Amino acid sequence: MRWGKRSCKKNGLQIATLFLAEDVFRKAVAACPFPAEDGKGVHGFFCFKPAKIDVSKHDAFMIAGEGLVQDGSRVWLHTPQGISQSKLAKKLGQVIGHVPTTARNLNSLRKLVEMLDG
Repeated sequence: MRWGKRSCKKNGLQIATLFLAEDVFRKAVAACPFPAEDGKGVHGFFCFKPAKIDVSKHDAFMIAGEGLVQDGSRVWLHTPQGISQSKLAKKLGQVIGHVPTTARNLNSLRKLVEMLDG
C-alpha cells in the first residue's frame, strides 16, 4: 500500500479521483471557449456529476470581462483580472450547484497534454 493510501485510510479521508480517457481529455482542452493566450486566466473545471449554472447567481457575482461556459461535464471560467480578484470564482460552488469538481488553469491543462504527447 502506498503512503498516500495508508495516510488516507489511517485518517479516514476519502479522496475523490476523476479519470478521463486520453481522447476525451484532449478534446476537452482543445474545445476551450476562451482566448488561448490567457492560459493563466482561463480555468477548466471537470465535474464529477452534471452541473447546472444558476444564471441569477452567475449574474450577481460576475464582474466585467469574466465569462462562464458549461460544456458538457466541464465548466470553463475566464478571469481576465485574475482568479484572486474574481467573486465568481470564489462563489463558483453556489453558481454550479455545489457539484464536486477538479480544476486547473489552461496552462496546466496544456502541459498535461504535452506530457501525454511524450
